[in-house]
Amino acid sequence: MQGLFPLKRGQLCYANIGKLIFQFRWLVLLFWLAAAGGLALLAPQGDATLGETSDLLPSNTPVHLALDNLAKHFGDKSGLSAAVVVFERRQSPLTSDDLADIERVAQEIPQPLPGEAIAPELIAISIRSPSAFAFVGKNNPLMSDDGHAALIWVSLPYNYITKSAARVVKHTQAVLANHTLPERVTAAVTGSAGYGYDYAVAIERSHRKTSIVTLISVVIILLLVYRAPIAVAIPLAGISLAAIVTFKLLAFGEGFGVHSGTAERIFTFVLLYGAGLDYSLLFMSRYREFLDEGRSSPDAVGLALGTSIPTIASSAAMTMSGLVMLCLARFSVFRHAGPAVVVAIAVAALAAGTLVPAILAIIGPVTFWPAMHRPSSPPRQPIIWPAIARLVTARPGLVMTLTLIALALPAVRGSQTYWNYGSLFSLKSGYQARDGTEMVERHWPTGEIAPITVLAVADQPQTDAAWLAASARMLHAIAANPDVDNVRAYSQPLGIHAPPAANAGILLLAHDRVRTEFISPDGQAMRMSAVLNISPLTPAALNDAPAIAQAARQAAAEANLTATIQLTGATAEIIDLRDTTQQDFRRIAALSLLAILLVVWAVLRDLLVAVFILAATVLSYLTTLGLTCWVFQALGAQGLEWKVQMLLFIVLVAVGQDYSIFLALRLAQEARRLPCREAMRRALIFTGPVISSCGLIMAATLGSVMAGDVQLLVQLGFAFALGMLIDTFIVRPLLLPSLIVLTGRTLRRAAAGGSLAAVPASAQPIQ
Repeated sequence: MQGLFPLKRGQLCYANIGKLIFQFRWLVLLFWLAAAGGLALLAPQGDATLGETSDLLPSNTPVHLALDNLAKHFGDKSGLSAAVVVFERRQSPLTSDDLADIERVAQEIPQPLPGEAIAPELIAISIRSPSAFAFVGKNNPLMSDDGHAALIWVSLPYNYITKSAARVVKHTQAVLANHTLPERVTAAVTGSAGYGYDYAVAIERSHRKTSIVTLISVVIILLLVYRAPIAVAIPLAGISLAAIVTFKLLAFGEGFGVHSGTAERIFTFVLLYGAGLDYSLLFMSRYREFLDEGRSSPDAVGLALGTSIPTIASSAAMTMSGLVMLCLARFSVFRHAGPAVVVAIAVAALAAGTLVPAILAIIGPVTFWPAMHRPSSPPRQPIIWPAIARLVTARPGLVMTLTLIALALPAVRGSQTYWNYGSLFSLKSGYQARDGTEMVERHWPTGEIAPITVLAVADQPQTDAAWLAASARMLHAIAANPDVDNVRAYSQPLGIHAPPAANAGILLLAHDRVRTEFISPDGQAMRMSAVLNISPLTPAALNDAPAIAQAARQAAAEANLTATIQLTGATAEIIDLRDTTQQDFRRIAALSLLAILLVVWAVLRDLLVAVFILAATVLSYLTTLGLTCWVFQALGAQGLEWKVQMLLFIVLVAVGQDYSIFLALRLAQEARRLPCREAMRRALIFTGPVISSCGLIMAATLGSVMAGDVQLLVQLGFAFALGMLIDTFIVRPLLLPSLIVLTGRTLRRAAAGGSLAAVPASAQPIQ
């Protein structure tokens, strides 16, 4: 083999790596098996159903500052989310025995069940049951006007989709399950924390479905590509072993702050299989190509690795350079996903460059049975790709113009995409949170399960009279908002729907209890509750919250009260989430584009082509986003879920560069001895089948998340699959080659730079 690869000073002969892997193929296989087995035995087991992460937003966001003030002045550390237990008797009002039973449930919730390690979380919660407001009579806010339903309000000092909140909700659901309710009384746990837990459960179920769909789709596509069962089994077995290693490494990473919740694991799983199989197919296609030239299996392994390792390494480096930018996000789910996917890509590339070649070296040419090539038979001649290559190289201007026109219109729509933050309430029926909300909506406004808390903190303590006057002004200003159904405040503790006499009577007869509810002991802060008549996470609700704060601020000024107005509750938190994630998107998008541009430039040594490649990928992203918007709007969706834009961008820009590198490096090899047009024609013919196969596999693996139970995964899977298909069958074979041919770029500097200099281009003639 050494004679095939003349070495120059300072150049790495990648074929020698192939020679070593072939020589020590059994040792390589045993190493991977030992690594997977050892990690499987030693890695800790996690509970994937308990939420996404420990916290979602930085501590200096407005909602956290408001909660700090709430804890400081009221001694109440709860309020960031709520688990609302709904009890309902559909056919008749709740009886006194029913209400007594509900109070027993309320008393059981703060107590750990046998075997539960949840005491720290339960100490921090605040529980209110109907008996807490019994003194207000029929205006009890935790009892419905018709008497058919009642609420237990469990306030939590945790984000709605965190591990701590999930544990409390899981415990509350267990308390209900262990408690025998009166006949014909039904109950469910809802509220923002209830939705967060059920959402995490839905994501976990989605992960199982996604895994199954991914593996089935990959097997089908590989069978169509190779028509050989062993050729299907080799990359699948290699990357599956890499997946075991990856997730066990991530389990160890939990002890070092590298969190990998269910959402991150789904994202990591599909990326690992997609990228790992792409890299494996690149190597296997070159191996088969050299077998078709009559090379022996040992030579073919060395040559295949010699030509594919630079591409695999460059593609993996480029993908990781984009994905690692997720670590810079302030939103913790993105920040924690960064290390997970980077580890996954690194392990996948390592497996594709060592484990898969070792397995293939052990099995040899029989890998492609019954479709394997025999030296006496002529090599297979492609049909479709030579025609595409001739068209692109003969009429590059026409091809580029038509392609840009086709992509431009949906790209314009994609640049105007609306970010929808209401995915938490998009669960299917059958989950307690969804069922509980339907129970609530039969008796209260939707916003009752997630009201907006308005907190006013004065610059110094105020008298009760001053707070009463300010409360009256602020209440009327807030109630003027058309989406506000009710407001409960110091001046009207029963709310605006209660008769004035009832509010006045409660203030007179139960003044101390009312004051404790709305005015802080130090007299420096006041809180009130605004209930919306719309879902708390809709765009309208997110617009209403700042308007409510502004109305309260102006009313306080009119009452000569110098105070800071802050908001807490699910709606307020989603506003902070929106602001944080949009800032993250702009920062990560810019940094990932810059990082990938530098890597592509370093690999290809041609700045103009690097800019071409990145611009084409951004166009592909916008086109995909626009088409996805149109499809789901036609299906009745209110915009795309907000995570779609970020994750789709990262995947298409980072992972999508693989195919550009596959094409560009093959062009560089061919251009060492051919002019640009002919080199591009050969590059398209040779890379077309493998890129299309890789694109189909990546589309299938990423698109498999459509099997999930939540709307986010359906939209994300569709966008992933569509984006990879556009990138594979439009941008790479049409737009990018036509641009390169028009500019006459040959990338010979990449071929002369050392990574390709020791690797021969194919000698196979093309008709």
